[in-house]
Amino acid sequence: MKGWIPALIAVSALIGSCAPASQQDRFSGPLLEPGQIWELTPASTSQLTSPPFRLTVGERTPGAAEGYTRSVKSVDSTLIHNFYRSPAEGNNHEALIAGTVMMTGTSTVSMLCTVVDPSTRPGGPYIGLYAMQFSSNLDSETVAEQQRMYLETGRLSAEARTCQLRRLK
Repeated sequence: MKGWIPALIAVSALIGSCAPASQQDRFSGPLLEPGQIWELTPASTSQLTSPPFRLTVGERTPGAAEGYTRSVKSVDSTLIHNFYRSPAEGNNHEALIAGTVMMTGTSTVSMLCTVVDPSTRPGGPYIGLYAMQFSSNLDSETVAEQQRMYLETGRLSAEARTCQLRRLK
């Protein structure tokens, strides 16, 4: 009966050595670069959304900020993928913001996932603050306050809606 413990340890070590590489091992290099594919999944959904959403990092936008935009147009709509990385400044943590904007006629739907300190977990997946806004019906004061607190403290409030951001490629 004593021999089963060393055998269990040996089998565990063997299984561990055969496990797939971690996200950190799979994705080295810059946090954001054109062509990467990310998946945004809200923790709670409505009948208006069908997550997860796949977002592609577009070309870097001109300017000092690290921002990337990709726009896809069809006959009756436009889909824009936005990524932004903000360094830690003052009281604010480093942030990675990913989002998509869908425009159809006069309707606009925006979804954002904000993650603090992404450099501490290369490759993710990341849990962050989720915001969804419809046209001019913006709960911007609530969202802005939750985002400000999240960027300053690095902690999500109990009432905050969350999302997962995961790099696929």
